[in-house]
Amino acid sequence: MTETLDAIAPERLGHGVRAVEDARVLDRVVGDGVALEVCPLSNVSLGVFDRAEDVPLRRLLEAGARVALGADDPLIFGSRLADQYATARVAHGFTDIELADLARASVDVSRAPSDVRAAVERDIAVWLAETSAPVESGGRGLAPTTAEAPAHGRTDVAAEHY
Repeated sequence: MTETLDAIAPERLGHGVRAVEDARVLDRVVGDGVALEVCPLSNVSLGVFDRAEDVPLRRLLEAGARVALGADDPLIFGSRLADQYATARVAHGFTDIELADLARASVDVSRAPSDVRAAVERDIAVWLAETSAPVESGGRGLAPTTAEAPAHGRTDVAAEHY
């Protein structure tokens, strides 16, 4: 990773999860503001990690890394973006607020036009309000661990929950 950081000074790196293995590299990624695209289910499918719980998603965030959650070739790995968020919820214990923060961070480091990013930000806020609100108030009343972990990149949880 150091060679890549030196050679091209990227704004974003795909599959940068291994930055946690070297404190100097992680410090540099954080210090340079390089966004890391993290795709937990493909990391498991490719054998980078044995289990989704082993993907250092939370460690990257706690270190201050900018993280964009991604699906990484859904046709090959059989997982969609919603599955990645379900994995963050189940395997890493992310709350609704943390999932919304992760979604915002993903949008923040995207190259989408500002009007698209603003629309997605509004959608995230609506999702968080509806998901976290009690059912009697018109929300979904979902608890932080409502979803089941995706098996082989699939989940029975409807995408609108993530």
